[in-house]
Amino acid sequence: MIGFLRTIFAVAVLVLVVPLAALVAFPWTFISGKIDFLYWVGMGLTHFGVRLAGVKIKLVGLDKLDPKGTYIFMSNHVSNLDPPILAPMIPGRVSFLAKKEVWRIPILAQALTLAEFVPVERGNRDAAIQSIQRAGEVMRQNDSALEAFLEPRLAQARGRHAEERLDRFNACLNVVLGRRKVFTPQPSFLLFPGLPAIEFPDREHYPWLDAFDEATDEIRAEARAALADAAGDFVPYVSMPAGTPIDQWRELNNSRRWSTYFLLRNGKPIEEHLARCPRTAALLASAPLCEIPGHAPTAFFSVLAPHTRIPPHTGVTNARLIVHLPLVVPPGCSYRVGAERREWSEGSAWVFDDSIEHEAWNGSDEPRIVLIFDVWNCFLTPAERDLVAALVAGVQEYNEGESPFRQGG
Repeated sequence: MIGFLRTIFAVAVLVLVVPLAALVAFPWTFISGKIDFLYWVGMGLTHFGVRLAGVKIKLVGLDKLDPKGTYIFMSNHVSNLDPPILAPMIPGRVSFLAKKEVWRIPILAQALTLAEFVPVERGNRDAAIQSIQRAGEVMRQNDSALEAFLEPRLAQARGRHAEERLDRFNACLNVVLGRRKVFTPQPSFLLFPGLPAIEFPDREHYPWLDAFDEATDEIRAEARAALADAAGDFVPYVSMPAGTPIDQWRELNNSRRWSTYFLLRNGKPIEEHLARCPRTAALLASAPLCEIPGHAPTAFFSVLAPHTRIPPHTGVTNARLIVHLPLVVPPGCSYRVGAERREWSEGSAWVFDDSIEHEAWNGSDEPRIVLIFDVWNCFLTPAERDLVAALVAGVQEYNEGESPFRQGG
């Protein structure tokens, strides 16, 4: 009974207060074309009414929100109290998806539109999808406004560090502005915690790769000779056993559209292939590769057929990284690791973390050829490398199965 009386009292107070507030807030909003004053008046009155009605609110998790971030909030909406309870609790300005019927109230409809609230026609699927798209536009507009606000403030700071590398900060800024998706390592076998999640680690950690760059012409010649003289030794990279769910690999499973010529496979040398490619073999022999007996390293020539796409996937562990030395790269080829997309450049090797989602394209009319091999993650200590090798061997022995590293990622 007390709760009912408090609700009646709250409604009565709001009936008196809201029109008075509207007499000031609505004219100001329509004259200025700015919604902020009316918005905050509305949120304040809403919160006041909820409190006045005796509704007890427990707010948990607010400290986990970044005040500068952009979020989507969803309410269970088990009652009509959900929106007025939730909205004032959210820090900063918010825009709502609301049922279209609310826009039938003339003055309120104009205020909702100024506030960038988005009407949803719940009985029309296509119209509802358009409303969701409109909500996305509102979020992007907010990101653009934030960028314009931040630009002059950051310009001075950038000027103080004009000689410094700022690529990591630029990536951070793009995350804040909603332009860069955050990817984390998702290995299929072994996640080594505490390692930096860097799509393309700096080449400075692998200075010996210069020797591979300088020998590109010789390595390319050996790859082409192998392809011409021993095409049958190029096997499908993806070869799932019968009965295995193939998911995104349906088009490439047991297909030579993505084929490989193994030089080393799960730590075992393919002697015949190495003999056919002596310069490549010598460079691999002198390189500090990822050494896990019976499991790694793996090295091979990778041939991606014209108009072929390798779908997004992840490798087996972030304890090792992958090297690409581009040998034949026609126009129209591209590579993505996480949020970074790059174009291969013949004779310029790069290192990447294949435990982060990655994919490749060959949109040309010619095959793309890359030398691929695995190396230790540069942030592992020698002790950690030794322990990882022992761990991998132990897991295989326990499971009595094949190497979890399979074809090298």
